[in-house]
Amino acid sequence: MDKEKKVTVGSFVANRIKMISLDKSDAKGEAAVWRHAFAKPVCEDMKAWSLLERDIPQELAGFSGKPTEKENAAYMAISAFAACGSNTPTVSLGQAVAALGENSRQRFTRLEKSKTINELWMNLKGLLRLVSSKNGTGLDYGMLAQEIVNWQFDPIKTIRSWERDYYSKKEKK
Repeated sequence: MDKEKKVTVGSFVANRIKMISLDKSDAKGEAAVWRHAFAKPVCEDMKAWSLLERDIPQELAGFSGKPTEKENAAYMAISAFAACGSNTPTVSLGQAVAALGENSRQRFTRLEKSKTINELWMNLKGLLRLVSSKNGTGLDYGMLAQEIVNWQFDPIKTIRSWERDYYSKKEKK
């Protein structure tokens, strides 16, 4: 996976988050569509899918009718932000979960055992709800999108990265 494309996924997500965060009626309407998509399997909410396809750069889009890894990741990260909020630059998933304390460890382990994108999504949603419920915590949703793309190509490497971030953040406290 070429690094430039991963950055493109992250910057696309960051730009979409900025857009849906604006205090305008059309942005609020789009955010509501994305919040609704959070409850569904990956890329199955047709309103959110059409918003994604309307704005996604051509190099991230698929042509077969099946979502690409990048489309999956962007869809998941944007809907997660809309539902959970709190975009905190440079905070990875592992760092955000570490900030929750030991109570989050079991859910984190369940996430790491995910075998399919929809299983990852189901487990990720629970963790993200916990992160959003604790004041002062958040994560970088652009970075999360990049991590989801990486997970689809090399889950073991991505899980190791999440673990590294989880334990390094805890040691700094």
